[in-house]
Order: sequence, then structure tokens, then C-alpha cells
Amino acid sequence: MNDTYEILSLKKYFSFVSRQKNNTTLNTIYYVEELLKNYGTPPTQT
Repeated sequence: MNDTYEILSLKKYFSFVSRQKNNTTLNTIYYVEELLKNYGTPPTQT
């Protein structure tokens, strides 16, 4: 994936979140975890 595509995806996602306020924090965490999987970055484990 290139940076432009990633940025567009983030903009699309966050505009969706701004319209749908239920569970925004949970959705954001889930989306970030999916991004990390998609871009091959291991999620941080505590």
C-alpha cells in the first residue's frame, strides 16, 4: 500500500465515524488493529 491510499482510507474511515457516534472508541481501536495487521506491523502487546 502507498501512503496516499492509506491517507484516503483513514479519511474515509474517520468521516464514517463522525457520522456514526456509537462505540466510536471501540471502532477506532478495531480499525487501528486492522490497519496494523494489513500493513504488517505487529500490534503492541503489554
